Amino acid sequence: MPTDADGATVGAVPWVSGTALRRIATVGGLAVVAWFSVTHVDWAEIGAAMRGADPVWLAAAFALNLVSLGVRGAGWTVAARAAVERPLSLGAAERAFFVGQAVNTVVPGRVGEPAKALVAQRHLDPSGPTFTALLGSVFAHRLMDVVPLSLATAWVLAAGDLPDGLRISVVATVAVSAVCIAVAVLVAGAGRFAGDERRALRLLGGLRQGFVVLRRGGPLMWATLLETVGWGIQIGVVWLAFQGFHLDAAPVDAAAVVIATNAATLIPLWPGNVGLFQVAVAVALDPAGVPRATGIAYGLALQGVEAASALLGGAVAGVVEGLRPGELRRLTGAADRPGAPPA
Repeated sequence: MPTDADGATVGAVPWVSGTALRRIATVGGLAVVAWFSVTHVDWAEIGAAMRGADPVWLAAAFALNLVSLGVRGAGWTVAARAAVERPLSLGAAERAFFVGQAVNTVVPGRVGEPAKALVAQRHLDPSGPTFTALLGSVFAHRLMDVVPLSLATAWVLAAGDLPDGLRISVVATVAVSAVCIAVAVLVAGAGRFAGDERRALRLLGGLRQGFVVLRRGGPLMWATLLETVGWGIQIGVVWLAFQGFHLDAAPVDAAAVVIATNAATLIPLWPGNVGLFQVAVAVALDPAGVPRATGIAYGLALQGVEAASALLGGAVAGVVEGLRPGELRRLTGAADRPGAPPA
């Protein structure tokens, strides 16, 4: 089985186990969606709201979402370069990022995250850390989301526009993310692990290499700045979609939607957490006086815009990379099944 320069088995990802726990969470999520659908949703009104949407504004949101993804991809490029300590072109990293985002859109379990590392490593020589370092940089980049999301949360809380039902979950999400950042910084600065000949510890050592961006001032500043700008653009995407549904909602309401949908999709239970995403949007728009049916319809359109742009960007990136459908399936399989070799 192939190994990278860290000595870790390529494709052996320490992914989330605990199948029973995930099944319980999935059942709970489906129960929430079913209860909300039966007690709070008028499907005739949802259909009317969808038919009244302006496609021009939604097309603008689609285009801007591609920009948001590109800026966030540039942020990951900074983290990835710090991790592998050798040249990685912006184009190669962006393509890997877009392919991973597309995979995340259709496959549950955050499989797109290791897929980014698997695609990017194709452009690196084997002279240094590769897959596990790139995977660590993906995790570090995700942790940087806590900065823009914390800023957005503070803005929304100051405006008093975050419903009580979302406050606890959002604050808990930010707190847990902050703890994860602290742990990652400590791991990045740790010395060599004792017993590095053991595979699990070698793998952890490789992941630690991916966290080094969290201890390097310049790269950390640029990566975090790009991530913050990317999420700021994402708020603009949500606001443009507001216009498509003729909603009299302010930019702070768009920030509330971004916060709520991130909390709703933090644990991927099924592709896109469709249903939970829309419930989160409808609840987040309550303070703006948006009817629940309109909020659900808007949530369907918003998720469609985000998914379509990610899929288009990923498809174009995959074509440029020369990834055939069978090869992409092998890549995602290697990311999803510990111990499976990549394509």
